[in-house]
Amino acid sequence: MARHVAIASSGSVISLVAVFAEAVVAVRLLSADAYGTFVLATVVVAFLTMLADLGLKAAITQAVAAAPESERSALIATAVGIRMATIVVVAVVAFVAGGAVESVINGELGNTVWLVIAMFVATSLDEVLIASLRGHEAHRSIAMLQVTRATVRLATTSILLSIDWGPEALAVSWAGAYGVSALGAFLALPGRSLGW
Repeated sequence: MARHVAIASSGSVISLVAVFAEAVVAVRLLSADAYGTFVLATVVVAFLTMLADLGLKAAITQAVAAAPESERSALIATAVGIRMATIVVVAVVAFVAGGAVESVINGELGNTVWLVIAMFVATSLDEVLIASLRGHEAHRSIAMLQVTRATVRLATTSILLSIDWGPEALAVSWAGAYGVSALGAFLALPGRSLGW
């Protein structure tokens, strides 16, 4: 147990340090309004992700942990299918309500609605796949994915801000890093089969 906690904690600590470094870089290179706009976009993404979750993240972790190995792929496939359906519904609602989102965020992110939706989709898929790995007790894989996600965010943000992408750099790096993490989580699933 102590070993699992140490592995999980190390991934979290390294991830926190990298995300803090990303924030320092962003605050130094963006105006207060531009950075504030990105922070508001992350709040919208967090809200959409919670809305799409509906308890699925906790349920899939518990279900996978309790299920026999032969049933785990089907459970994960069902969870991913449910999450995809909720992603589509929530993304459509977010797009339709895009005028409201644009006015709240004040248009500082350019194509705000599309960036928020990309951030939401990547985050939401990453969450359900990481939860599936938790059910498999794949602590090392989860820690490696946390570190990878944070490192990709820091590197991408630094590069894109250095070429004057503005706050879009943060949104693109977020979506890209969570997308990479979701792909890594899928590849780390035992058997890599979702039953499709």
